[in-house]
Amino acid sequence: MTASPVTLPGSPTCRVWLSELPVAYLSVGGSRKDLTVPATGGTKPSGSAVQVAIEAYKPAGPRFFFGMLGGSFEPDADIDGVRVVVECSTDDSPSVSGTLVGSMDKVHAGIPEWVANVVLQSAKGEIEQYQSIRGTVTLSYGAFGEVSSSEHVFDYLTRVLFALLDRAAQTSPLGHDEITRIVSEHRL
Repeated sequence: MTASPVTLPGSPTCRVWLSELPVAYLSVGGSRKDLTVPATGGTKPSGSAVQVAIEAYKPAGPRFFFGMLGGSFEPDADIDGVRVVVECSTDDSPSVSGTLVGSMDKVHAGIPEWVANVVLQSAKGEIEQYQSIRGTVTLSYGAFGEVSSSEHVFDYLTRVLFALLDRAAQTSPLGHDEITRIVSEHRL
């Protein structure tokens, strides 16, 4: 299911996928980076398996921000924490069309290594905040613009993605109002 784009004053326009992720954005051919964040506190539920992706576009004066990140959560009560795996793309990842940024930037499918590093760093803080899931998050969908993407954009996408994954793992399926609330709680 793809939710209608969510646009709020002061927030980016976002498109969210639940369950069926956009195959055109699959990250393939590159290396794999991972991080395990141990659980803190008592035993928490593992949640249920979910797939989520988010794409964001935000104009900012004469420039704009863009990015897309997605993946899946697979519960595993035997993991004492959350393992994050990022599937990187190669340097020659294909370009894609049909994104929120339109023709204003050349957009490539995949998650380049510089994005993977930002995602892992941001994920660590988010996992410490969302202690209701135990298992593996595999991020294998992404898109980045040659001009419009930055570390800041992928930090934002990681924060929103983990909030969506956490909530969806607890109360799947998410409705439009819940998605809008989660997106509105985070700033790009």
